[in-house]
Amino acid sequence: RAAWLFELSCNRNHPAGCARLANLYRDGAGVERNLERAAELFQQACDLGNAAGCFGLGLAYDAGDGVERHVWCGAFNMASGDVVRMLRAYEAIKDYKS
Repeated sequence: RAAWLFELSCNRNHPAGCARLANLYRDGAGVERNLERAAELFQQACDLGNAAGCFGLGLAYDAGDGVERHVWCGAFNMASGDVVRMLRAYEAIKDYKS
């Protein structure tokens, strides 16, 4: 049931839904394990600005899970996830101070 709900969410370009669905495919939890599909979903989540998606994609590149292993892409995407988190934190603090 969770996979179905995350699929609906992802199809509506909700980045967290894509990242969570990617985790299910990566782990084979409630769906058949499919590392290629997981990497595609992590990419979609990252493109939509989801830090967990960027980080998951980075881990996939680093390990070669569902994508060709590329350490530099892995490091870049993992760092991108941290940058997204930092920018969100900055925006939250800036809004709070206003």
